[in-house]
Amino acid sequence: MAFTVKMINGLEPKSSGPYRISDELVPGLNIQISPGGNKAWTLRYRDERGKRKYLKLGQWPALGIAAARDKAREKKTGIANGENPRARPKADASTVKQLIDAYMASKTEAKSYKLMKSYRKKVPAWFEKKLACDVTIDDCHEVLRPIAKATPTMANRVLTYLRTIWNFGIDVEYDLTRDRDLSFGVKDNPLRNIKPISAAERPAEVRLTMENLAAAWTHIPEYNSPVTWLAIRFHIAMYGRRVKDTLYTRWEEIIDVDGITCISLPEGRTKSGKPQIIPLTRHALEVLDEVHDYTSHQECVFPQRTGTKTPLSLIALGAAARKVREDHPEMGDFSPRYCRACAVTELGNYGIDRHLIDLAHQRHIKTVSGIGTKAYDRAHRVRELKVVADAWDEILCDALRGYSDRAIPAVNNHEDWAPTQNKDTIRVQ
Repeated sequence: MAFTVKMINGLEPKSSGPYRISDELVPGLNIQISPGGNKAWTLRYRDERGKRKYLKLGQWPALGIAAARDKAREKKTGIANGENPRARPKADASTVKQLIDAYMASKTEAKSYKLMKSYRKKVPAWFEKKLACDVTIDDCHEVLRPIAKATPTMANRVLTYLRTIWNFGIDVEYDLTRDRDLSFGVKDNPLRNIKPISAAERPAEVRLTMENLAAAWTHIPEYNSPVTWLAIRFHIAMYGRRVKDTLYTRWEEIIDVDGITCISLPEGRTKSGKPQIIPLTRHALEVLDEVHDYTSHQECVFPQRTGTKTPLSLIALGAAARKVREDHPEMGDFSPRYCRACAVTELGNYGIDRHLIDLAHQRHIKTVSGIGTKAYDRAHRVRELKVVADAWDEILCDALRGYSDRAIPAVNNHEDWAPTQNKDTIRVQ
């Protein structure tokens, strides 16, 4: 049937469902009438597997008869040349800027959002204007080379940042539950084969030994206020946990889990952004019993000074350690932030499985797909982590016993840190 305006306007909807009328002049072109009375142009074709499909060309009367025929002929020519008629036109594909904007919008609540914004400043404008699907490995090298020449470490960070963004675009493309209108046209990651600058990521030059930790444990009270040296001892006792995990502890976060005293870290204080449960060692409990006399009436276990809600800073602990190191060279280059590497080595030498060490230190593992990382869920691993805590107690006991020829000096309580009248031991919430 040859289409005319009068004929199309006279087509009535059917309650049984949509139906189509074919055009005589352009084979495959149809006008489809829905039960609601809407009329749309469709093109019948067969895909690469020979399956019949229909492609929507536009609505009637917005798309007229002549325009619909021209569009149908254009699509049929493309299909004959092997093109996918449903492929998104390149002009509509997303730019790198749009891809980055979408990724950043999904991460506004992340702790590293400000850090990601600093990485984005390193991405040149010409790169953001390119279509994300057209970016090549040479384009990526052109972005990273000038950064690497000035700051190799920053080049590695930007590489990781961009690689994560492209993985985000790929995940969106292959997510069956996503909005069909959300697509960046990204099928491959052009940064996947670019290797970071290994020389820029040098391991920590300071390697502490258990003798260094034992010396620090013994002599740190000599020149520091009670809360400061107790904070350092508490950190040493916590088998290499991050300084912020131990230093920012609040009394309300000390809980009991199946008879094991633990610290319950809220999601805002963990690197993974998930709540954590950390079993305490026996040495850590002894430290808490001592510091309870000074700070039990405050929120923080180790506040900066009496009457404040702000915990001690890492800078303050480092300064306290430096004062003692001058008179006690056996402490080596002791600093609280170097305890982690020492704990990993000593726990491994003790025979603790590397899986448990990684579990205790909040390390990450790769996902099955190899894209991104996935943090361990420690909420149900308290018993396993207690094995690590008990092992560290034994290691620390042996180290202190070997250093026992030096007596622990008496502690001079500062006026700012007079013990409270409450002499009870710590109570878990």
